[in-house]
Amino acid sequence: MAGCSTGGTVMVWKARTLKPRRTLFFGVYVTRLAFDPQGLLAVGDAQGRTHILDGKKMSLLRTLEGGGGRVTGLSFARGLGGVLAVRCRREVRLWNVSTGEERERVMLGDEGGGCTLAV
Repeated sequence: MAGCSTGGTVMVWKARTLKPRRTLFFGVYVTRLAFDPQGLLAVGDAQGRTHILDGKKMSLLRTLEGGGGRVTGLSFARGLGGVLAVRCRREVRLWNVSTGEERERVMLGDEGGGCTLAV
């Protein structure tokens, strides 16, 4: 279980006991979190980056550079082999979690601010 704050803090608790496990500091507004069944944690931030962490060790595996625009939606899509990140610039990106490479980019059609995603 994890929660985030606008101050750039991510707090992780043990789900069964609700005891604190770890507090991580990103130094920038954290906007979204997503867990993967294999134990990864994705952290989206206000600068368009998605950070991939080992959920057990809470160590950073890689940072996926999004090119600006805060992350407004985040979901692991194992069937697609990666993580999906939606940015407020009406853009969905599919990233390969293992390599950190961008696999696909789709623009959303309507004008406006934020958007989200469901997988």
